[in-house]
Amino acid sequence: MRCEAARQAKRRTEPGALGAQHEKARLVSNKTHYSPTDPDARISVKPGKARALNYLCSLSVDTAQGVISHVQADLADSRDSCHLPRLLTGLQQRLGTHELRMRDLLADAGYANGPNYALLEA
Repeated sequence: MRCEAARQAKRRTEPGALGAQHEKARLVSNKTHYSPTDPDARISVKPGKARALNYLCSLSVDTAQGVISHVQADLADSRDSCHLPRLLTGLQQRLGTHELRMRDLLADAGYANGPNYALLEA
């Protein structure tokens, strides 16, 4: 237990990323790492988070009722914004089968770009 606490304390005092001072340190990327058991997993890069093999998960939720209406998994080495068109298509198809309509869309800044604004306006 004390060894783990000492190791974590040392990490907090070291400058830079873990292993960055090591002469053979390499950047963790999709060019250098893959999962032999899940070759579709990709290294995701988020500020303040460790790089890891992941997927990108997008959810559509009815905010009034709290019901998940669509779930979509994509490769983690891409931006959220490039997945909005497919997310909207899947959501609209699912809502259409139940004779429901989407009135408003709330999304974080990761989905914002010019083509997506044009798509939403259309």
